[in-house]
Amino acid sequence: MSSSSIDPIRVRQRGRLSVELKFRYVHRRGQTGRRQTHDADVYFFLPYSFNIGPDTYNRSQFYDSLKPYLRFDTPRLTVSELLSRTSRISPLVRIERMVRDARKNGAAIDPDACIYNGKLLGCIYKSLLRDLLGGATGVTPNAPDRPVAPPDLRESFRDAREIARRFHRLVAVVQRKVKGPNAAVVQHMRMIDEHLSLLIEKYAASHLGRSVEARNAAKESYVARIIAKEITYREKAGYPTVIRGKPNAAQLEEHIYREKILKRYASEVLFFDIRRKNTGKGAEQLLYAIAAGIAMIFATGAAFLGQTAYGKLSTALFIILVLSYMAKDRMKDFFRDIFRRTIGARVFDRTARLHESRHRRTLAVVRERTSFVTESRLDPDVREFRNKGTFERSFASASSEKIFRYQKRVHLVTRAMNGIHPRIYGVADITIVDVGSFLRGLTSQSGLVASLSEHGSVELNQARRIYHLNMVIHMRSGESNAFYRYRLIVDSTGILRIEQA
Repeated sequence: MSSSSIDPIRVRQRGRLSVELKFRYVHRRGQTGRRQTHDADVYFFLPYSFNIGPDTYNRSQFYDSLKPYLRFDTPRLTVSELLSRTSRISPLVRIERMVRDARKNGAAIDPDACIYNGKLLGCIYKSLLRDLLGGATGVTPNAPDRPVAPPDLRESFRDAREIARRFHRLVAVVQRKVKGPNAAVVQHMRMIDEHLSLLIEKYAASHLGRSVEARNAAKESYVARIIAKEITYREKAGYPTVIRGKPNAAQLEEHIYREKILKRYASEVLFFDIRRKNTGKGAEQLLYAIAAGIAMIFATGAAFLGQTAYGKLSTALFIILVLSYMAKDRMKDFFRDIFRRTIGARVFDRTARLHESRHRRTLAVVRERTSFVTESRLDPDVREFRNKGTFERSFASASSEKIFRYQKRVHLVTRAMNGIHPRIYGVADITIVDVGSFLRGLTSQSGLVASLSEHGSVELNQARRIYHLNMVIHMRSGESNAFYRYRLIVDSTGILRIEQA
């Protein structure tokens, strides 16, 4: 169970207008110190035609387009680690021990411990199936463009089903042979049991659907039998997610809905309780108060000097007071703008404290801020990475793009994580960004492109105009310093595809 094999970032499209950024901040065990700090900076290079800049776009609009999910990263256990009866970290083995002790001593199963380990098993099993069966189509689950050798399909499904079968048997034992007030435990175990069965059916059905063109009868019949066995098992167990014959739309909708609810039920164990605070507003108001104080000092000083020079209630004093207050308002706005662009750019906008739901201890602190960055102040390494291999930057002027930066700093509380979660290696930070606000200024344009056919005739083809929204991600963690570049191919309707550059 190595944390070094975990990909630190994953970028993928979510619908027509959204891109999902998934960061993994690995918890480095054994490192001294109270906190571990991880930084992720996301740079959006917005072409001039987008009409996005400091005067037309602000941080509130960006934060409104974010949908953040913060949770513990799913523990990575192998099949052997899950199934080994001597394992101390396998949630399946821990539940088996609870059931065995309950039968032996005649005591009730601890519901909190059983529910926690059952949910954790559901999360681990989902990740295991993704890693175990993801190669069945020749691609890795986190890098769809990177081909891999397909695994032995029968062996992969056999290993995956053995985990589910062991839990199936546990449910039967708890329902029939364990005495005591175990109603909550039975209900929980049945929900996890149904979830495991649906997961293996889902991955089997996904493989079966993708292998239709190959028409490999042996593999298809083997995978189809797995699906049939899981449906039959759920029918005998009395679970509602059973469809026979030609389903109608309502049956399909109900099946998908229940599958989603069970997945959410299991994943609850990994999610944080988030307490978010808008720290940027407080700092901003303080800077504005300082600006107002500077302006007031000027106006009051002008009034004192006017009284000293011209006495009270004179025309000259009246003019001086009017002019000083006019200048005061302009000075206040001037200093507000200066402070916002200098000091304000160094203050984080939002802070979130993440608490573990069972122990109520702070395990992580996340800080966020946004700003526009000029080309001259851009990190040279980021600039070099952005320009690498892009022909348009060879003739585009520096002012042709606006650079919007989203910064995130995560502090993992090392001591708390060491004491509470020995099986968890870090935090998964999933941020879904709706890029619709970036594309609002684009118009739908198309043109004709000529092509020459094999017979020498000219053909005209209708083509729409596309735009490139480049994105550079800079991640820093300890001594690690990594850059990633992605290109969002977009038009006025949304994202067409995402390419890793």
